[in-house]
Amino acid sequence: QSTWGLLSSIDLMAAEPQTQSFSNAAPFPVVNAAPGVKQTLMNFSFGDVARMGVVTAVSMPFGWLVGKPIRVQTMWMAGTLGAIGGFMLAYQQSAGRLMGQLPNESEVRAHGKSQ
Repeated sequence: QSTWGLLSSIDLMAAEPQTQSFSNAAPFPVVNAAPGVKQTLMNFSFGDVARMGVVTAVSMPFGWLVGKPIRVQTMWMAGTLGAIGGFMLAYQQSAGRLMGQLPNESEVRAHGKSQ
């Protein structure tokens, strides 16, 4: 039997789609349910920037330790990936606070929202 015969005999439409149920209720007050890039970046806290720096700073020595034949290049590549990862983590935290998914007392105060 050919591959096409096998594929045509599988009824893909008969399978039930898998569904997941998510709660729309945010555990903390919502400042902005769908923050844009600018608002999310402007909402970075000192902790977010520090987290980016720590992830970058830790990744560079790690790159040096694991990159035996080409240590310098591996260190810089690991540092670059660490900086990107640190930025993504900070962005996620900032957006989570604005959307009410993480504790956000300072954002609620700054935007004048009621708790």
